[in-house]
Amino acid sequence: MSLQWADFPSGQKGLYNTTEAFMLTGTPWVDLGGSGNLVADPDGSGGVVFNQHGINNANSRLALTTPHAKAGVAFRLWISSNDGTTRPIVGFMNTSAGLLYSMALRPNGGLSIHRNVSGSTVLATADYPVVFAGSYNHFEFVANTVTGVIEVRVNGTPVPELTFTDGAPVGGTIGMVALMSAFAGSNSANNFFIKDLVVYNGAGSVFNTFQGSVFVNDSVENSDDTLGGWTTSSGTDGYPLIADTSLRNILSCAGTVSNLDTIRINTTYYKFTSGSVDTGVPAGTSANPWLVALAVDIPTNILNLYKAIGATGTPGVTYSTGLVAHTTATPLGYDLGSLTVAPSDGTTVSMTFAETSANFSWLSLTAFSYGPIDDTYIEADDSPPAPAQFTITDLDPDVTSVKAVMSVVRAYKTDGGDGTLQVNLTPNGVDYDNGADRAVTTVPTFYWDISELSPDTGVAWTPAEVNSALIEFDRTT
Repeated sequence: MSLQWADFPSGQKGLYNTTEAFMLTGTPWVDLGGSGNLVADPDGSGGVVFNQHGINNANSRLALTTPHAKAGVAFRLWISSNDGTTRPIVGFMNTSAGLLYSMALRPNGGLSIHRNVSGSTVLATADYPVVFAGSYNHFEFVANTVTGVIEVRVNGTPVPELTFTDGAPVGGTIGMVALMSAFAGSNSANNFFIKDLVVYNGAGSVFNTFQGSVFVNDSVENSDDTLGGWTTSSGTDGYPLIADTSLRNILSCAGTVSNLDTIRINTTYYKFTSGSVDTGVPAGTSANPWLVALAVDIPTNILNLYKAIGATGTPGVTYSTGLVAHTTATPLGYDLGSLTVAPSDGTTVSMTFAETSANFSWLSLTAFSYGPIDDTYIEADDSPPAPAQFTITDLDPDVTSVKAVMSVVRAYKTDGGDGTLQVNLTPNGVDYDNGADRAVTTVPTFYWDISELSPDTGVAWTPAEVNSALIEFDRTT
């Protein structure tokens, strides 16, 4: 395998939106070097990018799944300004986080290549402006620790001064790529933005050398081809539950739900009660909230509230007899300790949320937002059932070629028994590129597979094949 990872697609929310905790659950990222890294794209496109900032060697590191003497990294870079300090942008490290080679930005917008930890050994310099503030440029940096061959290309064009052979190559293998904050020992903070990040190594027969000005696209599920034997956490369609493209807000519960705890969603109120759910004149108002049956455990209380919002429980038992479904918010999913709601029209962003509990909390008190969630899902029992298949969104019509397709799934099992999952891709419903048949854990985790060649033709995927592709989820045990 040559392609190792791709991240931060242009103009899109990507895998994480701004939830940084997701980056460290099963992805190759091993250290973010701080917090506040996932931010709105400074170009105003609405996407989410990686903002590397910090001081004194607080690097963000991504581990290669297969360490190799040769590695490449491609990305789009934005700087808001440039000061009088030479700052490293990206570096190749060994598996012990020792810096091998790095590419740095010079005070005048030029570039330089450095060797070893402190960056004090300057191997080559392009001492003229290559990087300008306030715009994106595409960079690709390749190094070989054994042969010493190093090359940098900007917007697809080689930088002559940075295409050379190191006469004293560092040796060993490259085990990590680092988005860097500063050279070791420096107290000078870095601040730059990265998107369309692609990392590869020299192994394999394809995707092992310069790729050109590539970009990353996030294609998500947009219809059910078949649910097979899988079931949904809510509703009848599977794709909205796993695509993470719906506006949503999340109510989390960190402890015991108490009698009279009240939840507000827009102008509708719900109150937990240990007594009769028909006491008084429940009407969903602030003065007379809908009453929801109080249970002894958190999961049942979450479920009762979920059913109350959608009016899918038993009137007079789960909630007040006269209760009607919420008119502007729809319950999207739930798990053992949280509940997700979405705007009923799919587009409303602003809405008021509140609670009176010591243990309940809303993700936002004022708005719905996009982002990954773990309490909307499809599930399969241990029969195992027939696979589920989904179509995916088309590529941009301007795409002319596809370098590789990377499937990413976030999955978990609900107990300690066997649970294995295989994610497969097909361009035509006949020929499949099957991913690894892997055991999943009891904690929601990302898993990914790389498909560099079409299983139909044996050569690179075409845009048409990607647009017609199905992604398949197969529980194998």
